[in-house]
Amino acid sequence: MYLDILGLIGACSYALDCVEAELVHSTNKHSKRVAYMSVCIAMNMGINDESLQDLAACALMHDNALTQYIKEELHNNYIDIHGKQKQLPQVGQHCILGEQNIKELPFNTDVTNVILYHHENADGSGIFGKKWNEIPLFSRIIHMCDILDLACCNSINSDKHSKAVSNKYLPYWNKIQYFLENVRGRLVDDECIDSFLQVFSSDNISELDSDNIENNLWSRVPRMNKELSFMQLKQIAKFFAGIIDYKSPFTSTHSIGVARIAEKLARYMGLGEETAQKMYLAGALHDIGKVAIGNDILEKPDKLTDEEYSVMKHHAAYTYYILSDINGFDEIRDWAAFHHERLDGSGFPMRRRDFAMECRIIQACDAFDSYITGMECIRIPLQDAIGKIQEGIIHKYDRKVVETLLSKIAYYPVGTAVKMSNQAEGIVVLQTEDPKCPVVLDFHSGESEKKYNLMLQKDISILQII
Repeated sequence: MYLDILGLIGACSYALDCVEAELVHSTNKHSKRVAYMSVCIAMNMGINDESLQDLAACALMHDNALTQYIKEELHNNYIDIHGKQKQLPQVGQHCILGEQNIKELPFNTDVTNVILYHHENADGSGIFGKKWNEIPLFSRIIHMCDILDLACCNSINSDKHSKAVSNKYLPYWNKIQYFLENVRGRLVDDECIDSFLQVFSSDNISELDSDNIENNLWSRVPRMNKELSFMQLKQIAKFFAGIIDYKSPFTSTHSIGVARIAEKLARYMGLGEETAQKMYLAGALHDIGKVAIGNDILEKPDKLTDEEYSVMKHHAAYTYYILSDINGFDEIRDWAAFHHERLDGSGFPMRRRDFAMECRIIQACDAFDSYITGMECIRIPLQDAIGKIQEGIIHKYDRKVVETLLSKIAYYPVGTAVKMSNQAEGIVVLQTEDPKCPVVLDFHSGESEKKYNLMLQKDISILQII
């Protein structure tokens, strides 16, 4: 299928910015400002076409491991207006993870070590001890734009009530100049700073205004739909699902779980191969809006208050909003965003009654996976999950979808770690004719490799995924 890769990366960068805002109170659109500044500097250096697209992608994803590393690392990675940097005892970890993560993305050129070294300083004082001439140019550009934005630019916003329109950005420009002089030759090399100052001035620094940054970025970087194999699509989906699910440990592997079930269910229901592939992507992205919801709500062990539940419900609308910026993505966006709509109109965010079969599939898959994996913080036994899904037929879920789901889909894919009713723990190694009753290898059986065939051993059942 064809996919607007840069648009999808841009959408995900918005999600990451939401996480960063929660952890270190930075303003939104940090990644897009870093990307726009990086692109402008690179164009001034003569970089264009596919290389420019790859730089934009790396800049948008420079903190793609944001949800995987600790808050303390973020706080320790702060640089003030004077160019003074706190100790960085663990900052390298997110660079390592981020470098590993982006290997799943289909770049046009070689971007090896760009993310790995994007926190290295020009004088070699960074975590890996690399000097500016040992670091990829893209890393150097992104590093400068990253620290510049955090120290000076993330508060550049349009003042709707300002009377001195012509001068309102001058304080920001003065602040930027002061900062760059303090980091020149120490944190940032001369080449990157000089190129920045050739591109930006007090006259055009308004281009970094948060209200305009998306349009400015995409006017400089061409976005084209790229043909991907299903394997490439799955790799990309896995990348984005990982970012979504790392936001909270309770989500764990939920997004990919929904993706896998939805893909298979689409095939069983005769929707065609291309639709099945699109369903996989919709399943992987359906909860991307949750990155805009605070962990105090996502991880609350007790029942949510009415006010908290109202906030939680916004995540589906956020999914719709985030995915709306991707060219040619309307269909997949709707399948993903409408996963909490219900047949009787009682769902959210739009309280719709009419929606496509693909939406109905995602709805049922999301609900079922949530029950059996503990998405709502509490795992319930499989039979109870089946009962809840069946109770929702007619009013909530499509009958045909539910019946196909319960009769055809393996609830516990090979490789799933489970706890059984006899308290034994193991891993699913084989499927049987009954999707509820796989073969499970006991974790603690040692070389004897004790296996439970739950189709034959009717007195034992799976309690939960672990």
